[in-house]
Amino acid sequence: MTHPDHLILTTPDLTIGMDYVENLFGVRPVFAGQHIGLGTHNALLSLGNRTYFEVIAPDPKQDIDKNKLWINILDDPTPRLSRWVAQTDELTTIAKIAKEQNIPLGDIRPGSRTQTDGTPISWEATFPDVEDFGGLLPFFISWGKSKHPSESLPLAGSLEKISGTHPQADLIKKYWKHLGISYEVKFGPKPQLHAWIKTKKGLIEL
Repeated sequence: MTHPDHLILTTPDLTIGMDYVENLFGVRPVFAGQHIGLGTHNALLSLGNRTYFEVIAPDPKQDIDKNKLWINILDDPTPRLSRWVAQTDELTTIAKIAKEQNIPLGDIRPGSRTQTDGTPISWEATFPDVEDFGGLLPFFISWGKSKHPSESLPLAGSLEKISGTHPQADLIKKYWKHLGISYEVKFGPKPQLHAWIKTKKGLIEL
């Protein structure tokens, strides 16, 4: 019922994030567009298999306080793997399961942006304005009839695995099980999201 859709790398400056990813993967992310009204813009790379890698930063062309963005972006100049997003064709079912199991996913809301070639792209997602457990609880997205972004992006590699550590590992395991997520979560002193990506430069862990 679920499939990894994309990984989110946050950075206070999009160019810094793009440089960081290019140095890491050997492929430069492509500027993708603005999230109008949400205060961010992004750049993307494909990870194949309807999965992609997203670099997100505050958009200086939008007058939105950085403390009121839809996603938490630290002032730390080093980009960080902040969240992951799960893809599903059963978004209402996922939302229903979350409600029944008291999993704080957020409400389903529509989203859209215009790509650099002028074509619109739209989706529905559980809006991530709730507790994300250090990035381990994904938000869920459905692309409906829109073309998936990964299909028209430069290929950076393939996502091999996602895992996490968390002080409440058992709770995360329970949430993931209910939501159809089979990745591993272990106990750790602080929340931490891990992803392994196979690239032409070798296997890279974020």
